[in-house]
Amino acid sequence: MTTIAASVEHGVMAADSKCVFGDTFFPCDKIFRLPDGSLLAVAGADPYTRPFVNQMMQGITPDLLPPPASDDIPDPEFSAILLNKDGLFIFDESYSSTKVNTGQYAIGTGGMPALSHLMDGDSPEEAVRKAIRVDNNSGLPVQMMSLKVEK
Repeated sequence: MTTIAASVEHGVMAADSKCVFGDTFFPCDKIFRLPDGSLLAVAGADPYTRPFVNQMMQGITPDLLPPPASDDIPDPEFSAILLNKDGLFIFDESYSSTKVNTGQYAIGTGGMPALSHLMDGDSPEEAVRKAIRVDNNSGLPVQMMSLKVEK
């Protein structure tokens, strides 16, 4: 599926770029800069990720997002991570969020190896790069974005 890592301390989010479509795969963007400068990344099935990203890009706050209709998707796969001036937040398939008080987290099929590397002091970019080595669902190149500093 994917590997995404973020750190409040570094002010950075990193993600692999491998998208799988049927029997093929290709590079794609997984990190998006929202209008307020926040960073958003998503992992999972397109019927969940696309509406979430589109609505967040329009400036709709997460608490106002309607949960997706899951009738069409028997086994929903969706998670998202948001890094902004207020911290780090994760979202599940109901679009509900939880603040991550540790200041670092990783999601996707390579999320746990990446989180382990973050906990060992690696940057998000290096954590994703290392997790890709053990996760067939993630691939190079690694994308990285930094939070914009407000002046």
